[in-house]
Amino acid sequence: MPELMDKLKESILDYAKKEAERIVKEAERTAKEIIESAEREWRQKCEGEINKIIEDAKRKAEEILVEAKIKARMNIAQAKDKVIKEILSKVRESIERGEFNRTLSLKNLLKESLKAVEGIKVRVYVNPKDVDIVKEIVEKEYKDIVKEIVSNNKISGGIIVESLDKSITIDNTYNTRIKALERRLLQIIARELFK
Repeated sequence: MPELMDKLKESILDYAKKEAERIVKEAERTAKEIIESAEREWRQKCEGEINKIIEDAKRKAEEILVEAKIKARMNIAQAKDKVIKEILSKVRESIERGEFNRTLSLKNLLKESLKAVEGIKVRVYVNPKDVDIVKEIVEKEYKDIVKEIVSNNKISGGIIVESLDKSITIDNTYNTRIKALERRLLQIIARELFK
């Protein structure tokens, strides 16, 4: 599956790059035609008029190139966005099908969450199907810190750690982590687009 996603990603990005190159080449060809047209007019008019026409043509050519580059960047950004959404969709599907080591994942999320609360006594919320896994992890490593494990049907996977007084909450659910990843990737695309 990772190979398929890599090929899909590579194919979409390759298409977007080729499309961008085509747009820029077309713009360069159009710009060249405009400049050549302006040079023909130059031969027919006086010096003052010639300079004005050439400057106008260069400005128009520059505008066309700028527009083409913007359009090319937009195409690339859209392709990247599509790849990101497809990858995140595949990740969600993989999570739903349980195509990963759930125990190790929950153990790592719990460890990360407990590190963030620095020894404060907590309760842990998990999906009902993960309760037994988390109980086993807690019994082995965190029984002094985790005082309660609560089943929560709203959590599709991952965990939420909350201090007993409810003043601190760490949301380490799979959905929250995927949304955070998506925001970071979209920020990267935005930076690339407006360079």
